[in-house]
Amino acid sequence: MKKKTMIGVVIGMAIIVGGFVALPKEVSDQINPFVSKKDVYVQINAKPTPRSPGGADYTLIGFTENGDKQEVKFYASHELRKNAFLKVYTKGSYVKTWEEVKLESLPKKVKDQLIKSAL
Repeated sequence: MKKKTMIGVVIGMAIIVGGFVALPKEVSDQINPFVSKKDVYVQINAKPTPRSPGGADYTLIGFTENGDKQEVKFYASHELRKNAFLKVYTKGSYVKTWEEVKLESLPKKVKDQLIKSAL
């Protein structure tokens, strides 16, 4: 009886792990409790990819509060203001939401990195 139970547990774990592997990364990041949440700061400095019938997809390089570089991909229902700064709430590659922020409210390491990357 114990051998059958062990085989069932192994098969169950394989199905769970296989399910995570089969999901798109941003979906698995969203539901995975071991993926940490981070704020990533970006500047709108690239043209978005327009969607039909409306909205736009953005792929931007941003920085965490520690100055670590991270790529973020997200959708906006309209084209965002050029050179605006955004605080993007992420969990791995999943973007939960974003909001526009002022230059003065950016962490120092983020300001330094954004200025350096703009040159």
